Amino acid sequence: MKVAILFLSILVLAVASESIEESRDDFAVEELGRATCAGQDQPCKETCDCCGERGECVCGGPCICRQGYFWIAWYKLANCKK
Repeated sequence: MKVAILFLSILVLAVASESIEESRDDFAVEELGRATCAGQDQPCKETCDCCGERGECVCGGPCICRQGYFWIAWYKLANCKK
């Protein structure tokens, strides 16, 4: 009985570990895509979605990713949509 409980515990841990590893791989791919997009001089999108909420949309230029307050980025984004 103890052997069966030990075996089932190991099996549950193995399945949980595999699930966590798959989630980690998905997250790494997503982060890599975001970092790559932010490092390139791409045309400014209306939503600046490449930069997330920290984007400053420069009209006629690339989407510049920088740290800052959300409402400043939103104001810059609104000016670009004119």
